[in-house]
Amino acid sequence: MRDLPPIGKLPDIDAAAQRVVRAILQGETVGLLLDHDADGVTAGAVLWTVMTENFGFPAGKLHAVLSHRIQEGYGVSDKLVDRILALDPMPSLVITADQGSCDQPRIERLRAAGIETIVSDHHLVPDEGVPTDALACINPARGDSAFEDRTIAGCMVAWCLMVAVGRLLAEAGHPVRGSMQTALQFVGLGTLADCVDLGASRMNRFAVQTALARMRTSDLPIWRAFAAKSRGQIDSAS
Repeated sequence: MRDLPPIGKLPDIDAAAQRVVRAILQGETVGLLLDHDADGVTAGAVLWTVMTENFGFPAGKLHAVLSHRIQEGYGVSDKLVDRILALDPMPSLVITADQGSCDQPRIERLRAAGIETIVSDHHLVPDEGVPTDALACINPARGDSAFEDRTIAGCMVAWCLMVAVGRLLAEAGHPVRGSMQTALQFVGLGTLADCVDLGASRMNRFAVQTALARMRTSDLPIWRAFAAKSRGQIDSAS
């Protein structure tokens, strides 16, 4: 990990991490807004798993809301916002996974309802810029991003956010259990599924290599089922 680009150069990651830490320490209700594809789902798995297992955040205070592209449209749609506003209890903070950079009007609706939004995404930012009503927009594709790797997938952006949160929690004396690298098994899967660049990106190769190694020894049912379908082997060929 020491050879990877410093995650602190991702735009807005410090402000986002500080806000997530506050939500954890104060026991707020948090919503996770997940894109429907494999990148969005694995990004959501990273956020959920790290929040609950590594940081000890109660699962009952987390809402995972998956978008439906056919019924609701792309990104953070109005129908998705309607579902968020109908949650009981309603979250005070939402974190997007693999979406949100183009969704200023819907994020404005969330803010008007008293919900702060952290965008974690990797898609191109529109000409008008990042959502101005978002508390933070962590996106390596931003024009003002100093992060050297613009090819990472949304699941890697989510993982970087959780790493930054974990560092702040540790500094605050809050227990952080286990290794953050465990969640890379989801990052590797999302990275492969989203067909991002492996040749030029150290971060993408690191995610996939780490994921394959962890999949081979993991007890998670998903990987055991995958191994059975792959005749017992989980490697670069399978």
